Amino acid sequence: METMYQDWLDLARSCGATAEKADQLWRELQAHYGAAGRHYHNLDHIADLLHRVEDHTTELQDPTLLSLSIWYHDVIYRAWRKDNEAQSADLARRRLRDLHLSETQIEVVAQQILATQSHQLMNEDPDTPYLLDFDLAILGRPPADYQRYCQQIRREYRIFPDFLYRRGRVQALQHFLGRPFIFHLPTYRDRYEDQARGNLQRELEQWR
Repeated sequence: METMYQDWLDLARSCGATAEKADQLWRELQAHYGAAGRHYHNLDHIADLLHRVEDHTTELQDPTLLSLSIWYHDVIYRAWRKDNEAQSADLARRRLRDLHLSETQIEVVAQQILATQSHQLMNEDPDTPYLLDFDLAILGRPPADYQRYCQQIRREYRIFPDFLYRRGRVQALQHFLGRPFIFHLPTYRDRYEDQARGNLQRELEQWR
């Protein structure tokens, strides 16, 4: 946690935030991601995505903006809502105006966040495919890791009885399996595509 706090302070201050403002924004982020019921969409998830930015820094057009998108992409997360991404993008717009970013930069972040709703490319921003693939990399993890992820997601949706959860989950699984490719980046397709399809197909069969 201390490392993430320092990483956030460094990021926010590199964008012009005062130490006080950076700390204030951190406390809000920590409150959201540390809320009760956040079994997967928590700070561990954010840390995983940020590590992936480090692995691809030289390929990214703007690692700073992508890192901000990662921090805010799941800041609003309520299992019963369908507008979490839109609300997260709106909150990012408001908070990032406290940093020394242009409106154009803020909108890049907002649009990257909005793309995580469908995990489809909405524009030609070169860094959006990285965010989408980083976010979906869990689908291509080994079966034990994927099973743990499934359990965490089910706990986040515990307000729904099995018959309703099954309906929504099957729809999501079929959505991804019906795409020509789950991942956008060639490197992620090579690394995760086959494993992800196997994981998704096995889960789908379990729900039938």
